[in-house]
Amino acid sequence: MAFILKTFALFVFLSLQITKSTSFLGSTELDFEGKFVNTRDHMLITKSALISVVMEFLYSHPEYLKTRRPKDFMKIILSHQESPEMVKKTVENISPELEFINAMNEIQIANAEVDAPPTKHNAAAHFDGEEIKAGKKRLMKLKSLVISSILQEKNFEHTRQLAGNYLHTIQDFYSRSNWIELGNTILFENLTNPEYQISDDFLASRSEPTCRSCTASTGSKVKLDDCFSNLVTRKLTSGYVGGQDVTKPLQNGKCSRGGLFDSSRFLPASGGINKDSDHRVYSPHHL
Repeated sequence: MAFILKTFALFVFLSLQITKSTSFLGSTELDFEGKFVNTRDHMLITKSALISVVMEFLYSHPEYLKTRRPKDFMKIILSHQESPEMVKKTVENISPELEFINAMNEIQIANAEVDAPPTKHNAAAHFDGEEIKAGKKRLMKLKSLVISSILQEKNFEHTRQLAGNYLHTIQDFYSRSNWIELGNTILFENLTNPEYQISDDFLASRSEPTCRSCTASTGSKVKLDDCFSNLVTRKLTSGYVGGQDVTKPLQNGKCSRGGLFDSSRFLPASGGINKDSDHRVYSPHHL
């Protein structure tokens, strides 16, 4: 039994690294000029991913299901997960039958806490400020701690805290970097491979221009569509964020994260490249 539970925990954690993500901010609804903007936030993405990978495990180990056949259970879980309302309804339907709900909530909360001080101001925790190598180093450390804690059966509450922190950072890589804009349609699997070192040739240097200036979000009704093509590099980069521990260079044409929540969006190169929400005012590069 202990071996199966360890296998289950490892399966869930490692599988979460290959689930798909869409856009996200700290809230599922944002008010802009009297209109609500819907987005999938970190917590919602994490919950959806947890449900999917746990169901995959339960399908392979039906002995953990007391009242439903795996096929019926999978049908309930994996259907209609594309909207916040349907995800919430699905989770409510299965909550009485699964004891891992509380653990899942702990992982979600730990994920969201990365957007609070002090990690809010740490560029590497979000892959901001071209801290690509530092972000990968953070992922490797957290991944090692999670796996070690599971295998040694240490404090699982702390393990879930680490897992939530890990998931937030890996989600931010795809939202804050230009990985997608470079034409990639698959995950950067080597990002979590401890044996792979990211080459300097693959990354934009600190002195290399990465963006041209475009219209920065002000909250007023301004034209924002010119920011979508503001990248000027074919190397991997990310945007700088005001108030973080890495300061945006003013003379090198560097990208900002951008959006109303980023004070660096007015500094050259103005604008931004994040994909955190489905509205250009908050996320200049939402696809």
